[in-house]
Amino acid sequence: MSSIFLFIFILGVGVRAINIWRPVDRPTWRESDEAGIARNYYREGMNIFYPRVDWRGDTAGYAEMEFPLYPWLIALSYKIFGFHEFIGRVISFLFSLLTLWIFFRLAWDLLPPLGAQCAALFFALSPLVINVSSALQPEALMFLFYLLAGYWFICWHQNRGEKFFWGSAVAISMAILAKVTAAHLGVFFGLLILEKVGFAALMKLRFWGFGAIALIPSVLWYIHAHQFWQQNQLSLGLSNEYHWVGWDLFTNPFFVKGLARTEAFYVWMPLGMVILAIGVWLNRREKAVKYAIYWGIAVAVYYLLAARTTAAQWAAYYHIASVPTVALLLGSGAAVILQLKSDKRWLKRFVALSGMSALVLVLTSYLLLSGTAFEIGVVLSATLALTTLVLMERMKIGAEGGSRLQTLLLSIGVISLCSVFLFQTRQIVVDAQNWKASELRSCAPSFATEIPASALVLVTGGSCVNETGYPAAYNASFMLYWTDRRGFNICIEEQSLAAVASFVKHGARYYLAAKSTLQRRGHLEDELRQVYPVVAECNGNILFQLTPVETKVEK
Repeated sequence: MSSIFLFIFILGVGVRAINIWRPVDRPTWRESDEAGIARNYYREGMNIFYPRVDWRGDTAGYAEMEFPLYPWLIALSYKIFGFHEFIGRVISFLFSLLTLWIFFRLAWDLLPPLGAQCAALFFALSPLVINVSSALQPEALMFLFYLLAGYWFICWHQNRGEKFFWGSAVAISMAILAKVTAAHLGVFFGLLILEKVGFAALMKLRFWGFGAIALIPSVLWYIHAHQFWQQNQLSLGLSNEYHWVGWDLFTNPFFVKGLARTEAFYVWMPLGMVILAIGVWLNRREKAVKYAIYWGIAVAVYYLLAARTTAAQWAAYYHIASVPTVALLLGSGAAVILQLKSDKRWLKRFVALSGMSALVLVLTSYLLLSGTAFEIGVVLSATLALTTLVLMERMKIGAEGGSRLQTLLLSIGVISLCSVFLFQTRQIVVDAQNWKASELRSCAPSFATEIPASALVLVTGGSCVNETGYPAAYNASFMLYWTDRRGFNICIEEQSLAAVASFVKHGARYYLAAKSTLQRRGHLEDELRQVYPVVAECNGNILFQLTPVETKVEK
């Protein structure tokens, strides 16, 4: 690989390292759960097969979830280096660097040098992949094995050895254990097997062996983990949430809008589709395009089947599965676009037009726009300015003799390519600026001083149902994690005096409620204040002391 790849890798390392030293300081349920499970391993025992959550109520806390290798590794690191919250982010970061290197190998194997460089830069600057790279979530671990499985299977498909076939089976097995959503890659494998072997594969023992290696460990784990749901009714979004699409896919615009929004603004980037369309049209017989399309079909099947989750705005990180395929298509498109011949006279006109447009747009942005509109205006003006420089350099290189259409495609392609990288950069900056420590976290110490270490706390969770009216995993663990207490969650719509009283009977002694959710329940806040004493308030949250109902009546 060239020095350009080294530069892109260093750039990728830099943008992935932005947030790795931060503690658990945002009200995100998944990060708090992973951090809480890791802390519970550290304190309560390192048996990897029995993960415990903080919202355990009066149970032992064992919860149904993916195979908990990631939080277990965090806990193991706590044992070695001491308890430091940022360790989980560092582990995700290290996984992400391996993933970056694997994609570079994949791009180098499938694309010409220029296309591989563009694909590598797109992958390195992908906002979704960057966010996952420092998140306290199992996605970084899953994505590492997911990409490795795809890469090694492609190597086998290209007749590079049986070791890649069996290595891919082990890798996809690890990916599915880390996150069951990785199972959709089986569609990609199936398409390549059909192309290479046909339906005769059904009669070959080796393919059944591949499937056994890929699936049996996960099946055994999820059977074991499901017992925790049956015993304790505790699950991290597996049995307590409905993910699957239904007939309302054809009547509810939520699905199409949600999927399109995330793909357009977090994966493809505005104008990215232009490069892909031109590239697929002009380069459709290239192996990279074929593999990317097959892989993309598998991803599309996954997004549609689980659309009740993948279309939700909070679930944008699920779309990291799109990034490798889009990066390959973009690299293929960029390679063919930048090699187009051009008409020098028309190219000069495009240079003049893009340069003037950049100047007008940047002046307009500074004088008339503000906020997000200003940011987009600056990005577009920078896109046109960069396009001008690229086309001017193109004029120096030569490659004349092209038609007007080729010149037009070259100019449009360069504009689109520049816009993709600049919009990625903008999103990276926006995401970094938006990462602010939650004010709720600063309230946790004041609440914790009022709650005995052994007391169980009832905490407001999320909505009982998702945007389409189906059951949702409403558990919100961040306040329990920050206060270092155990307890229960109650979903917003079920909050009532009677519901609170029922939790008191199960051992709840405090109720930490968000005012905003109580207001959605009519006069519930006033009713609670009349029955239970308030021991602390902070930043829109109220801590009630829950004296057992029978005692209150006697008094």
